[in-house]
Amino acid sequence: TVTLDWDDPADLRIDARTEDRTWLAAETSTDQPKSISFSSTSGSNYRFAVWSMAGAADYALAVDTG
Repeated sequence: TVTLDWDDPADLRIDARTEDRTWLAAETSTDQPKSISFSSTSGSNYRFAVWSMAGAADYALAVDTG
């Protein structure tokens, strides 16, 4: 599970992709915080993108591999 949280009034989005940029999951709602989950493979690398639809904010991205 990957969780995105922030404290400023902004509309942030997140997605997860494989190392070759194949899309795995996205959270594009206006919820805060946001979480995405996907099946991962041991030894693989993943990319996470965070972007703002409105406003700006400092954010924290937490990855739980358990």
